[in-house]
Amino acid sequence: MELFPRKPRTILDELTDLENMMPTYKEELLKVSKFIRRNVWEQVDDGFLLKLLGILNTLYSCSADVIGQDFEVISEYVSQFSKYICGYTPVDISKSSQALLEELWQEQIQKIILKQWTQLDPARRSEFDENEIFRKNLLEIMDDFWDTLTPEAMLAFWHPLKSYPKLIRGRKETRTQAIELAAPSLETIEKYHILNRWTPPRKRYLYLVDANNPSQNPEKVCLEEMRVSNPNQDVTIAQFTVQPDALKDRILDLDYEDITVENIFQQSKIRQISETDKIIQELRSGSSVTEHRIKKKLRQHQQEIRCVAQIFCGQHLLKQICTAIFTPLDDDSDSDDELKERCYKSFHLFAEWCEGKGIAGIRYPSTRMKLIHERGTNIVLFNADSAVADESTFRIIRNT
Repeated sequence: MELFPRKPRTILDELTDLENMMPTYKEELLKVSKFIRRNVWEQVDDGFLLKLLGILNTLYSCSADVIGQDFEVISEYVSQFSKYICGYTPVDISKSSQALLEELWQEQIQKIILKQWTQLDPARRSEFDENEIFRKNLLEIMDDFWDTLTPEAMLAFWHPLKSYPKLIRGRKETRTQAIELAAPSLETIEKYHILNRWTPPRKRYLYLVDANNPSQNPEKVCLEEMRVSNPNQDVTIAQFTVQPDALKDRILDLDYEDITVENIFQQSKIRQISETDKIIQELRSGSSVTEHRIKKKLRQHQQEIRCVAQIFCGQHLLKQICTAIFTPLDDDSDSDDELKERCYKSFHLFAEWCEGKGIAGIRYPSTRMKLIHERGTNIVLFNADSAVADESTFRIIRNT
């Protein structure tokens, strides 16, 4: 007989052990624990749940000890837990557990992208342990992607500047001349230490609001981007005209706000079906279908098949990057030049990468509009003189 008999293990004990299994992934394990509490506990036999949690906790704790703390352990834990709950109880958590896994994986991807993004700035690599430094940085990954695109696939990622005929820009106070709404000179940028998201040091870019989407309020986007809060502040708004020699300039589209990962998968599936149908129709129109003829036809369509794959991979990559990086600055970073410069450094490096690829500008979502839960889209042009204000469109507005 034990002098001090141990208390029997409880479901709460097992859930606590689960939450503490891997300190590096404390937040993720807490989500798994909460999922079990809300979706399973009290829905199945307590004895069965206690035993299942005990077995899985023992098994995956050992796995974490052997292979180290790894997100794959959590993913496998959730999969096995769902498998046994669905297989041995009347509770069906297959869809909800899959949704949980997708959410957890998405968060992991975002964390990796943010690490990659931060590490673009050499000065910030010291913030990471040696084993956290990636073998390839994000721009090298973008090189691998961009430099292998077929001409057809590339059209899915950039559009000529003439595709955006309605572009506006605003300046505080009453203005009457086009030059007053132009991008500031290098001297002015240096004198007033003007910091913008995309503009590297000693360069001048032109920032415009994309006014082509009727569901957005471009004038409000202008006011938000200029941080106009005084309702009595006059603001001059004008339409900009693209210079003839810039109409065909390439604009990289990084506005993925209205495109979900599911949309990307669905569109890729549609392209695959369309390409498959073409191949089948061509095979049906000729002689008998043989293995040799099928392989020959696939080789003939190799460029198109490759294009479908590249568009899918590229859109998925850019969606993940955009979701991670386009977040509003907090109040401290927005008001502190040193913090703002630190936040913008990776954007500056990405803009220079774009210039090196022959891209003339970037279309991207307004993070200022995100703060008020609305949509807005901006365009930055690397040649600040490629569009000029149309003086006949000058108008004065206020933030009322």
